[in-house]
Amino acid sequence: MKRLAIFLDGSPNDRDSLASAAMLAARLDAHLDVYYPETPDSVFGTLGDGSAAIVADPAVEAGLRNARGAFDQVCSGMDKARWLQVPGNLDDAIHSYGLLYDAVMVERLSEEQGPHAQAFNTALFELAAPVLGF
Repeated sequence: MKRLAIFLDGSPNDRDSLASAAMLAARLDAHLDVYYPETPDSVFGTLGDGSAAIVADPAVEAGLRNARGAFDQVCSGMDKARWLQVPGNLDDAIHSYGLLYDAVMVERLSEEQGPHAQAFNTALFELAAPVLGF
């Protein structure tokens, strides 16, 4: 295996998942691509005066800061690691880019339903590569 990918979601366990992926990549002398899907950074919301507007979503910004911070901390000394921000949600990113790798890593599921479970199912059933959960 020479090409590995991990898909981060901006959650607090990004650093631990990425550390495991980086250790595996180093052991295999493989390239590690770290994907972070960019969801829109604005949402339709209500302002204080009751009017509707497009407003920035602080959760999106916090997720990006968390994922990027994990990458900078864990992968700073790795010459075979790269950061990739891609449009769409986690499921779309796995579906679109996961086919390019020898193995795909996804973070642990905290729920049996929802977008993370769907992303794991996409990786498990739609990719030809082995799927590892961290």
